Amino acid sequence: MATDNISALIKFCSADTGQKILNSQTLRWSAPHLFNDPFELDHNSIPDFSSEDLLKGMIKAAITMLFGPNEPTGKNNRLVAAISRWRDEERFASEDEAEQVLNQLLSQVAQQQQESIQNYLAKWKNYAQKLRICSFVDKATNMHAWKQFADNHAGIALKFSAGDHTALTHPVRVNYSQTPPNVTSLAEQVAVSYGKAAQPSSENFQQKFLVKNKEFNFEREWRCFEHEADTKESDPQLWYINKAFSAPELKAVYLGLKTSQNNRDAIIKIVKEKYKNTRVYQATSITGKYEVDFLQVNTK
Repeated sequence: MATDNISALIKFCSADTGQKILNSQTLRWSAPHLFNDPFELDHNSIPDFSSEDLLKGMIKAAITMLFGPNEPTGKNNRLVAAISRWRDEERFASEDEAEQVLNQLLSQVAQQQQESIQNYLAKWKNYAQKLRICSFVDKATNMHAWKQFADNHAGIALKFSAGDHTALTHPVRVNYSQTPPNVTSLAEQVAVSYGKAAQPSSENFQQKFLVKNKEFNFEREWRCFEHEADTKESDPQLWYINKAFSAPELKAVYLGLKTSQNNRDAIIKIVKEKYKNTRVYQATSITGKYEVDFLQVNTK
């Protein structure tokens, strides 16, 4: 999948989390299940169909090819070729008669395909267990991010360099869709059985972590990905890494409209001590608009 080009990313967080990030000079990268999104795929995700469903789906598709108004396509596939021949011969007088024969014919094919699906799911589980994700937004003026991720404007936002030679290499934009992601679907597997689609590949695993609800497209989320060589922790709640970034990569710190004076002072102090070239800005509201602008804070 092609990587989008972006030179800086924004991490919104509470003031407490922000101070931990600044003091430790690390960012938390988490396994997918730690995002606590019920629609996010993770290492426990499975297809929403059984082996029986797969067989029924294959039979239903075959009956449509036998009795439907359109001539079957894809006759290079042996199943489609057989079904097309039976259609030309008018071998079956009814759908019920055809279903009995198809059930016998396709049972073994469905079983073989189910074995391929299980191998695919084993690769998926291994991939998702070792995957670590860090999420960002593309603009510090994102009002939803201030409310949702920065403690309703009482938190802060951190601007990091992104791209080659940074801790945030290969950031990728999240796609917003009306259809949630799945490991594989019944429709996909039926299409595979009749040669109308290739068996899904592990090369597309990352893309499945880049799909979110279209209703949240105002988040404008970007994600960076890392993979652990091995999952050392048996407790899935500990499947995360704290990855270091260099001080020059932190380009700016934005203080929220409601960041307390104590947190403001503490954050400025850390920046003075650890991030000599990082600028600090204070959010200000724009008169007559639900928007913010920023004024630079003197940290010298």
